[in-house]
Amino acid sequence: MRWTCPNCGKQIDFSSSQIRQTGGIVVCPQCLSSERVPLPEQPTPKPSTTTKQPPRTVVPKQTPTAKPATRPVAPKKPKRKKTKRHGLLAPMSAIGCLWRSVVFTLILLVVYIFVGWALNYV
Repeated sequence: MRWTCPNCGKQIDFSSSQIRQTGGIVVCPQCLSSERVPLPEQPTPKPSTTTKQPPRTVVPKQTPTAKPATRPVAPKKPKRKKTKRHGLLAPMSAIGCLWRSVVFTLILLVVYIFVGWALNYV
């Protein structure tokens, strides 16, 4: 079947099965305009003059075996990511921060006392 676009005049060849697939709508690839085309008649099957074939035997489908009842499983909680400690800039709790401050202050006090004692005896 041949179709001519009413806007740009482009001619397109397509089959009747392609028209049925699109529901009778043809889109021009050049100007992108669309138009409804009447669906072609489907060929009717001719009645056969031959003798009828015997009906096929139908084999019953086997039903799948039932799965054993399983207890529902709760979804797993995602594991918390451990933060990496990078020296003095590591994230710390308030107690850890207080402990570090006390230790650092005591070290400075010991150094101050030792240096003062050493300077008195020089």
